[in-house]
Amino acid sequence: MLANRSVALRYGGGLLKAFMIWVLRPKAHKRDGTDMSTTDKAKGKIKEALGGLTGNDDLRAEGQAQQHKGHHLAQAAEARAVAEKHEREAELFEYEERYRQELLY
Repeated sequence: MLANRSVALRYGGGLLKAFMIWVLRPKAHKRDGTDMSTTDKAKGKIKEALGGLTGNDDLRAEGQAQQHKGHHLAQAAEARAVAEKHEREAELFEYEERYRQELLY
């Protein structure tokens, strides 16, 4: 991916093209944890409903705890995604800075 960024910066693509190549690229190869959080939320709702129907307070509480776990996993995955985006943006500006310095010399 580094080659794509430097090509975009050096051959007239400019900052916008480099931004689109590097920052907005698809991240299909990464698993961010949202699958686990969705599963935990769904399983928690089912357990909570079954606990309510059967009168089992322990099962209902377990379901609520699992839903909370899923919620916090989703928040953590979102925070990781935002942090990774900021890291990529910082790298982009670092490469742009290096390119601009090379132009000066």
